[in-house]
Amino acid sequence: MNLGAAVKKVAKEAGGIRALARATGLSAPYVCRLANGEKCDPSDDVLGRLGLTRTIDYKITSNPKK
Repeated sequence: MNLGAAVKKVAKEAGGIRALARATGLSAPYVCRLANGEKCDPSDDVLGRLGLTRTIDYKITSNPKK
């Protein structure tokens, strides 16, 4: 799941962007920008406040080159 979708899901569970902002101490405009993909690299502190964890996935797309 991408960051925007994750923030939107957390916001919905919290009762909306403003409710999530109040609960986390983040500004509502910042949370909105995260949800809309305008901001894409929040700090680990911000992710923790939102209850999110950054993960990296790797996918094999072709055979190794020699």
